[in-house]
Amino acid sequence: MKKLLLVLALFTAGCEHSAVENYNNVLNVFSVLKQGKSIQIVRVDRTYKLTEQSQKCIENAMVILSGNSFTDTLSLSDSLYVSTDSIVLNPMDTINICVKANGFDNISGTTIIPDSFIILHPANNDTVTRWDSVVVKTNLNDFYFFTVYKEDSIFIPQISVSPGPDSLIKLRFAIVDTLDSGNYRIKIKAYDENYFKYLPPGMSSSGYNPSGLSGGFGVFGSVSTKEIHLYLK
Repeated sequence: MKKLLLVLALFTAGCEHSAVENYNNVLNVFSVLKQGKSIQIVRVDRTYKLTEQSQKCIENAMVILSGNSFTDTLSLSDSLYVSTDSIVLNPMDTINICVKANGFDNISGTTIIPDSFIILHPANNDTVTRWDSVVVKTNLNDFYFFTVYKEDSIFIPQISVSPGPDSLIKLRFAIVDTLDSGNYRIKIKAYDENYFKYLPPGMSSSGYNPSGLSGGFGVFGSVSTKEIHLYLK
């Protein structure tokens, strides 16, 4: 029995030593490009051992965004890498990212900007009743989320919705029992597949499921957003 315990102890010690020796810090990138915004942002940090103190960012990284008509090397500003030029993102554009930092493997990734969608009803600043619906003409390849604000405060947090076979999303006000009369703002977001895969079922990412990237952790995605203001009577 003593011999067996000794063998197990040596085997366990060997595994622990091996795990420490094989551990390598890797880059962790988070970026969701926003269509309609001229300035794009990328956050770059890294993984840490439990015994290490984390930092706000990797300060010596080179971050490059590129598309059909541009290549931009981002600059560090307040712990974030920010595009130095105005970048125009059009629906269905393919955008690439490359991140390099000394001592780390390079990260590369690709996102396709979500296709355009149309809010068919209601028109902005319309007055509606509880029996009306928000109707959106969508692209079936993207992933859609609604957020409802009342008097500029979040009333209903971000919820996912799926287009029907006719590529329409129909959100009836009557299905929300707590809605009462007042001014509302409805924001609709179309995300690319990368960001949707990054989110686990609870809609808050754990960060352990990289998406749209190779060579490290994180996500490289994109989003298109539209909103309408209305009065519910």
